[in-house]
Amino acid sequence: MNKDHIIQIDAIILEIEKVSELLNNFQGSSDIVDMTVERQMQRKKRKLFKELLKTLLSSNLSVSSYENLYLKAVTYLKEGDEKEVVSSSFRNNIKRAEALLAG
Repeated sequence: MNKDHIIQIDAIILEIEKVSELLNNFQGSSDIVDMTVERQMQRKKRKLFKELLKTLLSSNLSVSSYENLYLKAVTYLKEGDEKEVVSSSFRNNIKRAEALLAG
């Protein structure tokens, strides 16, 4: 792992902390503007976790060193996941990749 990855990972975690703090302190109402702002902050947090995972995976760290974080982040991302329509060729490619992992 190089120094750039460490700096990136630290910066992403710091930004996630800031967004989480904003969300915790947000005193939104049922006003459409407040609801939109809250949704945007949630999207930002999700995007940051995806970026964190991408950076971790592209670093030369062993997966076991961040496995718990990885699993918790994936669980967090799945909780707010919206169903998306994907092409059958995409689904087939995913199944092929899964089969490669199976053996």
